[in-house]
Amino acid sequence: MKFSVTEDSWVLDQLHPAEWHFICELPLIAAGRELGEKRAREVLLPDPLSLENSQGEEEFIEDWQEFVQPDLAAAFESDRSKVATDLESAEMSDPPEIALPEDASPEQIAMLEEFRSLTWRKLTISLDHVEPWYSALNQARLMMNEKHELAEDETRFMGNVIRETDDGMEPDRALLMTQYEFYSIVQSILIDQLMEP
Repeated sequence: MKFSVTEDSWVLDQLHPAEWHFICELPLIAAGRELGEKRAREVLLPDPLSLENSQGEEEFIEDWQEFVQPDLAAAFESDRSKVATDLESAEMSDPPEIALPEDASPEQIAMLEEFRSLTWRKLTISLDHVEPWYSALNQARLMMNEKHELAEDETRFMGNVIRETDDGMEPDRALLMTQYEFYSIVQSILIDQLMEP
C-alpha cells in the first residue's frame, strides 16, 4: 500500500488484493456483523456507568439512552455508509515497481511476473472523509477485539504473527491479527498525516 495526499483528497494506492479485501470488509465488520446487532450495539454504545455505579443515577442513564445513544448510533452508521460509498470509487492501479538483479533466476522472474499480474487497486478519498474513515476503522477494531480478543494478544504484531504462524499459530487467527494490524496502521497514518493534534 502506498499513501499520499493531494490538495483535496487522500489516496491509498497499490493496494494488494489482500489489503483491498480488508478494506472492502471494513463497513460490515464495523457494523458488527459477527457479533449480531444487540451485542454490537452494546460494544459501540455502552451505558456510561456500570450497574454497580448507577445507583441513584437512573435519570442520567435514561437521558443517555434517549438522547445520546441514538445520535451516536446514527453518527456511526453515517460513517460506515460514507466508507462504503468511497469504496465504490476504487480504480485499478499499477503494481509497485520492483527491480530484479541482472542475474535473477527464472524462479525470481516468474514470481515477479505473478506479483505484477495481481489485481491492484487505488482508492481516492475526500479529505472531508478522514473522520468517518477513522471512526469506521475504530469501530471495526472494537468489534474484532470483542469477538476474537486481539488487542491484548502479544503475538498480534506483524513480525510475531509471521513467526508464530511458523510455530503453529492457526492461519485463521494469523489472518485476523494481520487485518486488525492493517486497520491500526491506516488509523495511525490518518492521525499522523491528516488529523489535527
